[in-house]
Amino acid sequence: MPTPPADRMPEGARRREVGSTGRYRSANRWEYRSGFNFLGLPLVHIVIGRDPQTGRLGRAVGVIAIGRIAIGGVAIGQAALGIIPIGQVALGLFLAFGQLSLGGWEAFGQVAAASRLAVGQAVMAESAIGQVAVARYGICQAGIGACIHSMGHPSPEALRHFREQFPAMWNVIGGWIEPAESNSAPPAEAPGP
Repeated sequence: MPTPPADRMPEGARRREVGSTGRYRSANRWEYRSGFNFLGLPLVHIVIGRDPQTGRLGRAVGVIAIGRIAIGGVAIGQAALGIIPIGQVALGLFLAFGQLSLGGWEAFGQVAAASRLAVGQAVMAESAIGQVAVARYGICQAGIGACIHSMGHPSPEALRHFREQFPAMWNVIGGWIEPAESNSAPPAEAPGP
């Protein structure tokens, strides 16, 4: 594979091509860029290390982007921005997974916020499950919202909402949240002769 034009080559000094796979290496940086593009972005772009000239963190941009700073459809990095980002700080158009996650639709993380569903320790969304929640419908230890279910203040309406809106999730967590059916009712008497 010939060396790419200067505008497509990774930043940094003393680059050398490694094989013919779109991989480039410099003293403090390794980069892989797939040869296949989709909508002008490489299908896969991986950047590890810093730019030797500027000292800045490398930025991966692609349909699948992996790096400390990742921007793409599926972005994986310390700071990730994309349709579905996974990272310490994740900003997602659709979903977000990370310590601090902000998702357009759903978010999962230690601190999570989204429009539809947030799951984590401190959460904010229309529907939220967490230790502390701000939500219309919430399952939490402490929360603010219209229908908040907690050990001290049960909310059948909140439980019904989660059962109906998130049935797959409810199949996993419902048994831990809903009180068990009471078996203390006396058995029915057998009909006499």
